[in-house]
Amino acid sequence: MLTVRHLSLFLNQTRLLGPLTFDVAKGDIVTLMGPSGCGKSSLLAWMVGALPSPLHASGELWRDEQRLDQMPTARRQTGILFQDALLFDHFTVGQNLLLALPASLKGTARQDAVSHAL
Repeated sequence: MLTVRHLSLFLNQTRLLGPLTFDVAKGDIVTLMGPSGCGKSSLLAWMVGALPSPLHASGELWRDEQRLDQMPTARRQTGILFQDALLFDHFTVGQNLLLALPASLKGTARQDAVSHAL
């Protein structure tokens, strides 16, 4: 059984996600869905012990009777394998967004569209 208890994710003092409490029974398949930026990847990063600074969390992660959230990443025996790399990590968010715009959008209209999205 995988158990998340009272998880909240924060950016400085601002709560971004939670509080969440849920269980996943052994053998169950679950889906984590939500819009871009809602915290799905951050939740998974917390579970494996790789939550990037300045994010921090409160709550507990259990696998059966073993508490994982206080363990070093290497001892958790948990990992993430993303299906696709969807962003270029050497680009800014805005530069990644520019790649998704239709080629028919030209000049300052491209930057305006990115500014509006951000």
